[in-house]
Amino acid sequence: MLNLLLNHVDAAVYELFVEASTYDEALSSLKSLYAKPQNPIFARYLPRSRKQISEELFNKYLLNLKGSNVDCEFKKYRQRNIKKKE
Repeated sequence: MLNLLLNHVDAAVYELFVEASTYDEALSSLKSLYAKPQNPIFARYLPRSRKQISEELFNKYLLNLKGSNVDCEFKKYRQRNIKKKE
């Protein structure tokens, strides 16, 4: 897979992961450079502000809400609130 990746990137991008010996190492180094970190506060805002469109089916709306909750980090937030109450 690493050879396939090498054939599809520019020389400038190749320099970013030239030391990687496996595909997974190359992918993780590229993700660390290009993947935008998710802001959990903004991620919690998105599903709260989402409204169902008039023509949208309820099942599709529900799936969209469930998908937007992935980056919310509710477990961490919940633990922090429990600690504050104690």
